[in-house]
Amino acid sequence: MNSTLQPLWQRSFFQKRRNRRRDEALHHDTSADRGALLEALIGVLPLPIFFKDLHGRYVGCNKVFEDLLGRSRDEIIGNTDFDLSSTVSVR
Repeated sequence: MNSTLQPLWQRSFFQKRRNRRRDEALHHDTSADRGALLEALIGVLPLPIFFKDLHGRYVGCNKVFEDLLGRSRDEIIGNTDFDLSSTVSVR
């Protein structure tokens, strides 16, 4: 490589690297902001709201849903409907 072009190449490389790190940090901050916004929105709605993962486990809910089930958020998150059922009839 020509020695006069090497500094230009290095500047370009490091600039791209800095930009990539900045973009990754921005994306991470945006994802965190979206999560906080979602929590704030479902928290103020007067309807019971919950969401589950693909395996049927609760991954989020609002206070109205907690009150409906009579359980705290910590008792709900990570469990399935079966886990939360208070009475199981076996015959």
